[in-house]
Amino acid sequence: MNLRQRLRLSLALAFTTSACAKPPSVERSAESLVGTWRIVRHTPAVRADSGASLLFGSRPRGYLVYDQTGHVFLQIQDSVRADSVKSRLWGAPDSVLKKLLLGFQAYFGTYVVDSVAQLVTHRIEGELLPRFGTVEVATPYRLSGDSLVLGADSLEQWLFVRVR
Repeated sequence: MNLRQRLRLSLALAFTTSACAKPPSVERSAESLVGTWRIVRHTPAVRADSGASLLFGSRPRGYLVYDQTGHVFLQIQDSVRADSVKSRLWGAPDSVLKKLLLGFQAYFGTYVVDSVAQLVTHRIEGELLPRFGTVEVATPYRLSGDSLVLGADSLEQWLFVRVR
């Protein structure tokens, strides 16, 4: 193979590789979610003013992590409930432990970002209170600087801030 043929083959391979790569907007969007996010607020689908209780209380505490390998980790708790039983956790009655458990959510899995549809899909591989098999949850997201909102205005909504 002469030099001219090698050059043509190299250019063809480079063109083919770049044509098969993810669109830059998808890569930038996925990369912009990478990091650790601290929960600021959780708003349930049924508003608290309608009589529903806030699942994670008025001061949720926890983190959401998106890593560069496509994995997601979430741990969130109702800080008021958790703080109320700190000194007597093992001596607490079952009803208190049940409330504490219901005010905690943890899962891990993978994620995929669709920047065009503004959706992030969590593929849950394991969680504290397991559902039946692997669950995929597609959630609308809005990213503004170091603020991340998961969910829609009329549905359940989570507000996170990036940890620096």
